Amino acid sequence: MTHIQRILISVILRSSSGVLLLQRRKAYSEFLKNDPDAQVGVGLWELPGGGLDFGESPLGAGVREVSEETGIVIRQTSLRLSACCAYTLHGSGCESHRIHIIYEASLGATPQINCSDEHAAYEWVRDSHAIRDLPMTPEVRDVIISNL
Repeated sequence: MTHIQRILISVILRSSSGVLLLQRRKAYSEFLKNDPDAQVGVGLWELPGGGLDFGESPLGAGVREVSEETGIVIRQTSLRLSACCAYTLHGSGCESHRIHIIYEASLGATPQINCSDEHAAYEWVRDSHAIRDLPMTPEVRDVIISNL
């Protein structure tokens, strides 16, 4: 069994339409490295975000990931720390322990979204009941709901 630890940065983006969620098209990269047929993460809804690169600041990663995954440009000064959580995902021959730092930012008007190839769809959600019904990592769901 391969054990991996990752530091992830995500951003709760708020607009007049609600909170932005993205639906994964691809499996999480650490599982693909271990099993090219892995499906861990496919179809899950998540916040814009991703892994912290070596030498990168968490705020810098938040700005970079939001831009890469949505086309939205934000500044580090607009990010406010919302929560930190830890959880483990299990896949074929691999366990990924994830330390997840979550920021939030307000956008005002709803911007145009240009999803990266990692994601199949996006949705602006403002209702906690709708979020409860979406497939997503429970720890991240709890953070989003507590910040609505």
